[in-house]
Amino acid sequence: MSDIALVGTTHWSAGPEPGPEPGPDPGPSRVPDPLRPGTDRDMHRWRQALARMENPGVRWERVAGIRAAIERGGYLTPARLDAAVDGLLRDLAE
Repeated sequence: MSDIALVGTTHWSAGPEPGPEPGPDPGPSRVPDPLRPGTDRDMHRWRQALARMENPGVRWERVAGIRAAIERGGYLTPARLDAAVDGLLRDLAE
């Protein structure tokens, strides 16, 4: 007598049943990343928000100079590192 579970199958295996045939690769996850803009509209909105937040007292030429020094590797000196550690210890002590 034949087993009813085998009706309609083309083969029988003692191992686990294979899953569905893999489809095409779905690509990257479609979950939005809040730190990456999705559209030009998002970028425009973020730039407007940033422009509203900018402090007119920021010395942008000084910021640019410090960024350049960091990129060259000449900004972090032993004296600056000591000052940063001292400030951190002072903040932790308060």
